[in-house]
Amino acid sequence: MYLAGRFFGVPLEGLDLYSRGKGRMIIRALKFLEVADEHGPEMGRSALVTVLSEALLLPSLALSECIEWYALDDTTVEATIRDHGVEASGVFSFDDHGRFVRFQTEDRHCAEFNMETHPWSVDVLSYREHDGFIYLQECTATWHLPDGDLRYFQGNIDEVHLNIKTLGKDL
Repeated sequence: MYLAGRFFGVPLEGLDLYSRGKGRMIIRALKFLEVADEHGPEMGRSALVTVLSEALLLPSLALSECIEWYALDDTTVEATIRDHGVEASGVFSFDDHGRFVRFQTEDRHCAEFNMETHPWSVDVLSYREHDGFIYLQECTATWHLPDGDLRYFQGNIDEVHLNIKTLGKDL
């Protein structure tokens, strides 16, 4: 996943990668100043759980054999994704209209805190309609840390581009 935005006016770009059991997160400011480049076994699991959190945006992934779904009640399901020896799980919550409103997991490692695992969630704040389809529009991502919540992302999804050519390449 590629993200672009500003932090206190400074342009930032982020690339969250997952391929064949390996994960990597690269963040750059001003296109060339490396802020973070995280990789290793913990990033493999963290990147895979990020893929899981976005599975409902890609129906072919959501329906693939690498994800198992378990209904917990009428509005929540637990999902487990497995790939190349890496496994991650999380819980999806839905509103009364069947729209995805929250994903939460304890399988994401926090690079800022020595790769410890802490509860992590994605909350959908709004949807929009375009050409007869309803799309997720605004969401947040939050670390639930012992000292309080850290919302580190809040943004709008303006466009989605898929680059199928890069999906099988090694990191």
